[in-house]
Amino acid sequence: MVDSISEQDFLTIYEENSDAIFRYCMIRVRNRDIALDITQEVFTRTWGYLTKGKRIDAVKPFLYQVAHNTLITTMKKRAPASLDELLEQGIEPVQKESMSTEVRLSFKEAVTQLEQLDEKYRDAVTLRYVEGFSVQEIASMKQESENTISVRIHRGLQQLKSRMA
Repeated sequence: MVDSISEQDFLTIYEENSDAIFRYCMIRVRNRDIALDITQEVFTRTWGYLTKGKRIDAVKPFLYQVAHNTLITTMKKRAPASLDELLEQGIEPVQKESMSTEVRLSFKEAVTQLEQLDEKYRDAVTLRYVEGFSVQEIASMKQESENTISVRIHRGLQQLKSRMA
């Protein structure tokens, strides 16, 4: 829980979470500069929120909610980029040198298929398996029940499996 915060404490929050927020934004917008801008906006809004004396119960879910809201606004204003641009920007699970060609192709296929899912399933699967959030944390971020989030993750995975079969 965060209700009053020093600048140093906020910098610690930034250092601990900025890479993950950037990664989340990058996966969604597929453009490094835009993802950096959104990440900066997330932390600017969070700092503003805290300096007004408002309270944050859980920092990580709060940051992802701000990121999600900022992404929605940004995505409405721009056309989607290509998967190739995402891969060129270096968004891969591990370094290319350590991945076999077969694994790289499987990853590209998985990302392509993930992009084809409805947003509600894509978001749930990404937050759970790319960002590593628990069902409870995702439910808190999305302000929905844990059951709803579990169903979305399950259905999203089912759709991915059937598309990749």
